[in-house]
Amino acid sequence: MLEEVSVESLGGAVEMIPLETSDSCLLSKVEQLIDQDFLWIVADKQIYKFGKDGKFIRKIGKVGQGPEEYVAPQQIWVDEKGKRLFVLDYFGRKTLILDYEGNVLKSFGLPQDYSLNKIAFVDKELLYTSMNNSVKPDLFVCNLETQQIDTLSYRERIMGTEGFLGNTYIYPLKDKTYLYHYFNDTVYTYSNKKLTPAYVFNLNGYKYQFEELEIVADYTPKKPIDGPRIQLSNFVELENFLFVPYTVAVPRRKLDEADARLLIYDKRNKTLYADAQLVCTQAPALNLKKSDPLILSTDQKSFYTYKQAEDLADENLIEGLDPDDNPVLVKYSFQ
Repeated sequence: MLEEVSVESLGGAVEMIPLETSDSCLLSKVEQLIDQDFLWIVADKQIYKFGKDGKFIRKIGKVGQGPEEYVAPQQIWVDEKGKRLFVLDYFGRKTLILDYEGNVLKSFGLPQDYSLNKIAFVDKELLYTSMNNSVKPDLFVCNLETQQIDTLSYRERIMGTEGFLGNTYIYPLKDKTYLYHYFNDTVYTYSNKKLTPAYVFNLNGYKYQFEELEIVADYTPKKPIDGPRIQLSNFVELENFLFVPYTVAVPRRKLDEADARLLIYDKRNKTLYADAQLVCTQAPALNLKKSDPLILSTDQKSFYTYKQAEDLADENLIEGLDPDDNPVLVKYSFQ
C-alpha cells in the first residue's frame, strides 16, 4: 500500500538550484550530474560546468569527430584529487581526459566491437561496462599508462549463485566503489580487479531468473514467466538511506504498464518503506514523482532530481523564474 513519507520526517531538507539560462547555455534534459567542486552536467550531448549556486561557467570540451572532440558523452567521472574529467564518448568510441577548464590531457580509442556505456576511475585504473548484451554485460579494466584493456568479467561469468546481470550503476560510498545491476539483486564492491558481493536484496520468488531473460528462436523467453517480477530500475545509496525505484511487471502486460514504485530504507532506524512516495510538506510541487529521475550525489548524504521550469513557474517558489528557463535542480539532503 502506498505510504507518503515526508522529507522532514526523515530529518531531511530540500533545496532548489535554478540553472542559469543564457543564449550559450540552453538545456532540455539533464542526463548526468556530478557535484564535485562544481556542478558538472551532461545534457543534450554536451558537458557543462556550473557553480554550486547554479551559475553557468562554461561548456567543457567540443562536439565533433576529431581526436580531441566528443560526439556524445555517454557518461563522465570526476577525479576530484587529480582535477580531471574522464569522458566516455559512446558514438566516438573513445575516452577523453580533460582538466577542469576543458583542456584535453589525453585521448585514446576504445574497442569498436563493444558498446561501452559506463566508466569509473578506481585504483588508478578505468573501469568500463558494456551493454552488448543487456542481460549479461561485460566488465573491463583499462591501464591508463598503456591503454591496455583487460576483461575482468565476461558475460557468461557466474559468481556463486549470483549472476553479473543487467545495466550497471557505479557509485562511490565510504571510500569504496560499488556496482549494482538492475536485473539482479546483488550489490558488489570493486577493488584490486576483483568483484565481491556486498549485500543482496531478498526478492524471493519475484527475482528474474536467467532462463526468463534468455530469448529463443521465436522471440519468447526460454522459460515462461509465471508470475510478477521485480526489476530495480535505479539505485541511490546514501550514508544513512537507500532509495530504490523499482517496477513490478506482470506477465502478458506491456512494458509501459509495469507498476512503478519507490522503496526507502532508513539504515539507522532499520525502517523499510516498501511502497513510498517522498513528499515535501512545505512545498508539494517538490514532491518526488514517479517520472522524476534520481541522480546520485557524491556527498553521500543527498540526491538530486530536476524539474522543468515551466512546471514550477506558477508556484512562486523561485522569484523571476520563467517557463522557458533551464531546468531547476532539486536537492534532497539527509543527515
